[in-house]
Amino acid sequence: MPAIVASWQTIPRASRASAKIEVGHHNPCLQATSCPCLSLLKEAVGVMGRKGLRDSASCFTWWIVCIFLAWIGEKRDGNIEDPIERQGLSIQSDDDIYQQAVDTIPGIGFLGSGYDMVMGNPLGDEHSPGDPGFRAPVIAFDWGHDREGVSSDLTTLQPKGAFIRPYVSCQKAENVEEIESLKDYVTDLAADASTDVSVPFLPFSGSFNFRLLADESQRKQTKTFMMRAYCFRYEAGLALVSDSSSTLTDPFRKAIENLPSAFPSTAEGSNCTPDVFKKNRQSPACADHSIMRWMEFFNDFGTHVTTNIKLGGKVTKQLRVSKEQAEALNNRALKGSGSAETALKTILTADASAYRDSSNKDTNTSLVTSSMTHAVGGRPPKDPTNPQELSDWAKSVAVLPMPVQYQLQPLTRVLPEHLHPAYSNAVFFYSRVFGISKEELQVLAGSQRSIKETLRESTTVTWAGPAPGFVDCPRGKQILFGFAALLNMDNAGAAFDIKACQIGNHRCEGPNAKHTAQSDMRIWAVCGEKAIDSLETFSSVDPKPDTTVGCSQGKEILFGMQMSFLYNRNGLSTIFVSHCSSGAKECRFEDTATADQIRAHHLFFAACANGDLPDLHNLFTASSVGRVGTSQSVNTATTAATDCGANASHVTGFAMELHTFMPLVRDAFNSCKVGSRYCALKKFVVPPPVAIENLWGKTAKVLRHSTVAFAICALKDATSASGE
Repeated sequence: MPAIVASWQTIPRASRASAKIEVGHHNPCLQATSCPCLSLLKEAVGVMGRKGLRDSASCFTWWIVCIFLAWIGEKRDGNIEDPIERQGLSIQSDDDIYQQAVDTIPGIGFLGSGYDMVMGNPLGDEHSPGDPGFRAPVIAFDWGHDREGVSSDLTTLQPKGAFIRPYVSCQKAENVEEIESLKDYVTDLAADASTDVSVPFLPFSGSFNFRLLADESQRKQTKTFMMRAYCFRYEAGLALVSDSSSTLTDPFRKAIENLPSAFPSTAEGSNCTPDVFKKNRQSPACADHSIMRWMEFFNDFGTHVTTNIKLGGKVTKQLRVSKEQAEALNNRALKGSGSAETALKTILTADASAYRDSSNKDTNTSLVTSSMTHAVGGRPPKDPTNPQELSDWAKSVAVLPMPVQYQLQPLTRVLPEHLHPAYSNAVFFYSRVFGISKEELQVLAGSQRSIKETLRESTTVTWAGPAPGFVDCPRGKQILFGFAALLNMDNAGAAFDIKACQIGNHRCEGPNAKHTAQSDMRIWAVCGEKAIDSLETFSSVDPKPDTTVGCSQGKEILFGMQMSFLYNRNGLSTIFVSHCSSGAKECRFEDTATADQIRAHHLFFAACANGDLPDLHNLFTASSVGRVGTSQSVNTATTAATDCGANASHVTGFAMELHTFMPLVRDAFNSCKVGSRYCALKKFVVPPPVAIENLWGKTAKVLRHSTVAFAICALKDATSASGE
């Protein structure tokens, strides 16, 4: 995101005109003899930007800097900062220590409040300069004149379990940013309202301003520029937030008591999709009361809770400019045309604010299609473009501060654990109804990435060893999906377990499961540079016969895998492997019981992805299992191998050997080669008798061994398929 930083010099204004300007590289705009912007630029100590901007920025971009430099100059001349005088404390005895604090800071009520990360927008919108995302209080506070209830400097009452401290800072440099994409806009918003937990939806996408920018971005008719300036006064935060340590407000507690512990995201509730609900929430398909209860809950309390706030004031100026006229101005300026000066004066006199929207339909002189100035905190100025009113506003910020930056945590931090799965499904549904999905954003930007290409460029890593074990992605990559499975082919006391890798982490760790001398861990992880948006994984050990994985609203199966191990009186008799292919609505566990079976163990693993993910339906899954053998010899004709067919190739997968003594066949575990048609074991291990005897001793028990292979295949592009 191009940014030009203009730092205002701290020397007298009379001396600024002669200050040296440092632009790093020669810019043709600054060489234009009639450029009316040059005198303004010379008043800045430096105008800097990214290398590409310095080398080849359009003259228009530099002219935009002029507008903001003039605005900065007016604001600086207003002498906005008031000195703060500390009042001395009168502590005569220990009894006085916590009695000096008699008041708290303004704006503390926003701490612990709910926040809607779908409908919120830290920059406000055209209807209100305040953030529309704040909701009703979630955390209730206790107060008192004691060590917990008074700030560390003994001057201010603070909520118990929280902290308050001075945070006096006014920004001395302003960033003029061109919002080139909606992704840039989300990044800007997240700088003011952040969370350290990944969200499964596109933040702020339900706000009015976001949708306005999305519409303009799709039409590609305007350029948007933005600048922000901050004055901080206080910081307040919660030391710890959890369902056990936090005191909840009565309305919030009553609301969660009425929340359903399930949200219809499986096949039974798939008739009420976000699109159906959006068009008609009274539709019979959406009659399930749990849907409306969760939607009302988010409307009242939001999706997150505010855990840290910086209070003060913020001024945001935003310009939207016609691309055609911006290019015309650029051409005129490069030619040294005097008409460029007239156009610049039109911009500089554009009188628009949060209360006024200035537009000039004279296509010969108008450049700014809309301009907004938002002031948050203090007494809102009637005209934020007036320097004296800006000065008066800044002086009132200390008395009437508002949240200008805040940190958020998902409501799962305070919700009972049994509501967490329903919250995840409900918040995804809510974001699709009222916001824009990450996939829709990529479509608007023309940059939605194909799942087929994502997997082709991924790296598959495997690990075999004692439990629990771990495997790391290559540097710069993260877990897309994968699993860690504890396997045991022995008939006596077999131990099995499976755990899905944590998506987005650099490392996949195995479960701390009970294991035996015959059991061993196998970890398979697919790594990529960026996570697959809204991917969900499911894993289960010995699921019930009727178990079905039903994807959340709007999602489809990316892949599914089942491995079943069946035992008769003589030991392991059969290994069964099946799969679910991409695009299915659900993945169902198959009961594979046989007549002579005395015991069985099953491992189940599946993943869901958004149904509109490009190329999702060009993927399919393949699996294979070898015959269970009882000898130490290997017949390659009966070992497992997956075949993607002539018109497809592997994008990821694995092949492994299974053995009564899993620790002895660790080398027989490999990933599938990307682009290949077949996938099989690269090496089949035949443990020597001495190794078996060291583990098992001399016994008449029969050894068992087999192989399995699992793969995700992608159809070849038409050009590559026809060329073979």
